[in-house]
Amino acid sequence: MLELPDIMLCAVSSVAIEQTVAALERSCRNIVFGDVALLSDIEPQLAPRSAIRWQPIAPLRSKEAYSHFMIKELNRHATRPFVLVVQWDGYVLDHRRWNPAFLDFDYIGAPWPQFDDGMTVGNGGFSLRSRRLLDIVASDGYPPLHPEDTAICRTWRSQLEQRHGICFADPALANAFSSERSGNPRESFGFHGLFNLPDTLPVEELKEMVAAMPASTLHGIDGADLILRLALRGHRAYAWKLLARRLRSAPMTWKQARLFSALARNSLLPKEA
Repeated sequence: MLELPDIMLCAVSSVAIEQTVAALERSCRNIVFGDVALLSDIEPQLAPRSAIRWQPIAPLRSKEAYSHFMIKELNRHATRPFVLVVQWDGYVLDHRRWNPAFLDFDYIGAPWPQFDDGMTVGNGGFSLRSRRLLDIVASDGYPPLHPEDTAICRTWRSQLEQRHGICFADPALANAFSSERSGNPRESFGFHGLFNLPDTLPVEELKEMVAAMPASTLHGIDGADLILRLALRGHRAYAWKLLARRLRSAPMTWKQARLFSALARNSLLPKEA
């Protein structure tokens, strides 16, 4: 077992609680963290000997509310020098890829490939943050901005580095730590992004998660990319089922039509599951 006593494994959520608990449990496989906590207004159903503790918080009614909590309130709940943040669609994949050098930094998350200005690290959905960083951004000099990871890693990065000596991981180490829209989930410690699920979950677990996935998670570019990734990985029937659920829960738009055309144009026709 890998022992990481200086790290608090943490998820903050008011939605997808069952899936979030599963992400925490997956992250605990073969790892003993100093603390494991679900911060939520909804009490989870936990196994009798679960390592997870539930910490009640006020409901988070929006993505903006989540960002506010992560910037202004997470520090008050940190019980260890570092906090490993996970979400229902981002968690530890391979404990053997843990690198002690990760703890040399105050923030590490998957690089953003859309930027090339040196401030590319990183995604907050699966991220490691020092309690020192959390205390600094919770102070009066840092207003709650959304999205919170962009605020920390881009808007405030220079100020955090120059005024407080905060250290952000370099892109190479960040890729080894996590993959999202860059990197390879099979070569990183963890990942984030529901579109990466077809490359990270065993087939049966993938089917169960797809069946239970709320329609609201299918909207936007991440949902579209999940549908396309499922099809490309051979799960064509499930791709079409998710597209049908997406279309039933939202009006037809040109983006919806483009997604439909992408499946049809590549001859990704539905088959029996």
